[in-house]
Amino acid sequence: MFTDVIFSPLYVGTLVNFIARLLKSDLTGILNLANRDSISKYDFGLNLAEVFNLDKGLINPLGVDSFRFKAKRPKNTSLNIERTEKVFGGLPNISEEINKFYHEKK
Repeated sequence: MFTDVIFSPLYVGTLVNFIARLLKSDLTGILNLANRDSISKYDFGLNLAEVFNLDKGLINPLGVDSFRFKAKRPKNTSLNIERTEKVFGGLPNISEEINKFYHEKK
C-alpha cells in the first residue's frame, strides 16, 4: 500500500447518514464529506489489519511513484472540511470509522 498517498476515508454508513441529513436541509453550495483526519493508505491498511486481527506483515509499503499508473495521481486527496464541521458539528476520526466498520461486519 502507498506510504505517500494521503486521504481522508469516511465509512460509507457515515456518508449515507450525512447525505440523508443534507437531503432534508435547505443547504446549498459545496460541502466536502470526509474524515476529519488524514492518513496514508499504508497506515490505513495497518490500522484495518490491527482492528480485524489480520496479518500486518502481508501489507507491503510502496511509494506511488514506483507504480506505473497510466494517469498521474495526486499524493494528497484529503479535503477541507471546515464548512462541513460547522454544518454537522464535527466529523468522526479514522479510528471511530474503522471501529464502526468492524462492528458492522462482526
